[in-house]
Amino acid sequence: MACKSKQPAPPAWQPDETVPGVRHPLEGLEPGNLLAFMALLGLLRALEMARPHWRSRSYWDVETHPWRPVLTLAGPQTQADVARAAAEGAHALLSPVEGICSTAAIREKQKAQGRVKEPEAEIEEAKKQGKPTKKLQGELNKQGKRANQLRDEHKTTTIAASYDDLEYLVGSQDAERESWVACLAAWVPGKDGRREVRSSPLKLTSGQQAFAGVFVTLARDCDPMEIARSLFQPWRYMHRGDSFRFDGAEARRYAYLAGDPTDKKLWTVPGQTGKGVAPSERGANILAAVGFRAFPVITLRHGVVIPGMGRKNHEWLSVPIWTAKGGRGATRAGIERLLWQGGNDNLPPRPDVLGWQRFRIFEISDSPTSKYKSVAYDGLIDSNDMAAAPPP
Repeated sequence: MACKSKQPAPPAWQPDETVPGVRHPLEGLEPGNLLAFMALLGLLRALEMARPHWRSRSYWDVETHPWRPVLTLAGPQTQADVARAAAEGAHALLSPVEGICSTAAIREKQKAQGRVKEPEAEIEEAKKQGKPTKKLQGELNKQGKRANQLRDEHKTTTIAASYDDLEYLVGSQDAERESWVACLAAWVPGKDGRREVRSSPLKLTSGQQAFAGVFVTLARDCDPMEIARSLFQPWRYMHRGDSFRFDGAEARRYAYLAGDPTDKKLWTVPGQTGKGVAPSERGANILAAVGFRAFPVITLRHGVVIPGMGRKNHEWLSVPIWTAKGGRGATRAGIERLLWQGGNDNLPPRPDVLGWQRFRIFEISDSPTSKYKSVAYDGLIDSNDMAAAPPP
C-alpha cells in the first residue's frame, strides 16, 4: 500500500507588494476592541510622521459587514508600503519614551543611593551610644542592594513616584518629550496640600508590572511584518511578551489559565514568538503605543481623566465610529477632536459620527496588595445617545 505523501504547508501570509491602492480596508481592526481603536489612531499618526505627503485619513465602512475601518491615501501604495512607513513612523515617535524611562531609572537610582545614607548615619550614632547595630546593618545591606540594582528602561513601571520626580522629568525644552510625559502621568492635589502623581487611566497593569517600559520594548522592535499582520489579517495572537492589555480577550485568557501564571514553563509555546503569560497581538500594540499621544492626562480636583472620559464617571471611555460622508474620511487630528466630545454629553451630535463605542475600565483586586485594571466593551451608543445594538 502506497504511503500518502504529506501535503506541503501553505506559504506564510505576506502583505501585498504588487497592487498599489488608495483605499485599504483594515481587516484586523474590529469594532468593540479598544486595542484596535488605539492601533488605528497610532497608524494615522505614524504615517503622518513618516509620509506626510500621503495625507492619510480613515473612516468606518458600515455599508458592508462586518464593519471595518478603511485607510485612504492621497496616492496609491501597497500594503507592504503602508506597513513599512508605519513601522518607520512608530519607531521615530516612540524613541523619546526611551529617554524618559532612562531618566526615570537614573532618578530612582539616585533616590536609592540617598536612602543608604540614613541607616549609615544611624549605625554611626548607635556605635557612639554602645547600642547593637545588627538590625540597622541589615537595613543598610537591604538599601545598598537596591541602590546597586540594575534598572532597565524596559522594566519601568511608572515614570514618576512623586511630584518631585515629575518635575525632574519636565523642563527639557523638548516638545516631543514633554508631550509624552503629559500622556503618561500628571499630578493631582493630595491631602494636606501635597501634590500626588497619578498614572494615565490607560495604565491597566498591576503595580509591579512594566507600563512605561512597554513603550521602550515596542520601540526597539517595530517590525513591519507584525504591523502588516495586525492591520490586514484577522488577529491570531501569536506573540507572548509585553502588552498594554487593551484587548479584553487577552485579559480573559490570562484569567482563565489552568496553571500558575508565575510558572515560566507556561511562558513559551511552540509556534509563538516571545515569552509571556498570555498571547497578544504585537503589531497592534506597537501602533497602540503611538496612539497614546491622543490621550493626555487631564488633572481634576479629585483625580485624572483622559479625552473620551466623563468628568464625573471616570469608569467609562467613549470613542467614535465615523463615516466618510462622501469624502476620504477623518484625519488624525479630526479624530482626536472627536475624542474630546466623547466625554461631554452636553454637546450636539455630529452628522459624520454614527455612534460611540463605550468601554468600561474597572479595577480588579485579587489580593489586598495586588490591584490592576481591565477593560470591557459595553456596546455602541448612537450619536443621538439612543441605545443601539452592538456592531456585527
